[in-house]
Amino acid sequence: MGNAPSILVLVLAVDRDPWRSIEMEQRCTWASQSVDRIAIRFYYGELNGLEGKAIRVSTAAARRVGMAKLRASILRSAGLRHAINPRVLEVGDRLHIDAPETYVTIGVKTHAAMRYVFEHHHFDFLFRTNTSSYVNLGRLAEIVTQLPRAGIYAGVPMATRSGEIFLSGAGILMSHDVVGKIALDTNLDFSAPDDVAIARSATLSGVAMTRLGRIDLELLDQIDQITPEELRTAFHYRCKVRGDRSQDIVLMTKLHDRLPAQEMP
Repeated sequence: MGNAPSILVLVLAVDRDPWRSIEMEQRCTWASQSVDRIAIRFYYGELNGLEGKAIRVSTAAARRVGMAKLRASILRSAGLRHAINPRVLEVGDRLHIDAPETYVTIGVKTHAAMRYVFEHHHFDFLFRTNTSSYVNLGRLAEIVTQLPRAGIYAGVPMATRSGEIFLSGAGILMSHDVVGKIALDTNLDFSAPDDVAIARSATLSGVAMTRLGRIDLELLDQIDQITPEELRTAFHYRCKVRGDRSQDIVLMTKLHDRLPAQEMP
């Protein structure tokens, strides 16, 4: 195990409900597991006066001007258009980013967190995920042993309405060198969703996408339909119930109970 790759799991979090309660469920299930050479950090923005305004205007304004223009407007008003290296405070397993806690500024949070861990933590791979995820850490540790330690940008491919391909932000696995390319990119497009911005940065750096599997769960009865083989081989489950995020907690609990003890980390 001495030569096994080290992994940092970076979890996008928000310190208010429903996300806070879902995070607590993560901490009680998969994130409570201790796996050699795997560390976990949750990262948050700071609540401030812009937060309420941004959340209130996002839906109505997006219909009128489009989300891209809205993002650019809010970023300009927050003084974050060129926020390449905001202040980061690390307390235990929490990273606090000096950026507004809004959907529009997730890119600022994510870029700052990636830059901070690149400069202050040792890891061979980084898995960026969020509060809708359940991660089988033991299986993740197995998967990275089968990958090269450079040039990895892996996840579930998706496409924007214009056809631009990117990897879903619910789970992106990157080797250390790719994290560095993105973290030190001073031209990251904060007006785009963070997973799209990461894809653009990786592509401009000449990094190819690698497809990884994921099991998406939106209904409780889907857990009973997961095959033993899928439970044995999958490492990433997206537990997201549309319209009622409190049910994400129920999904995670049921999934945690379903996983055989020998397959747990």
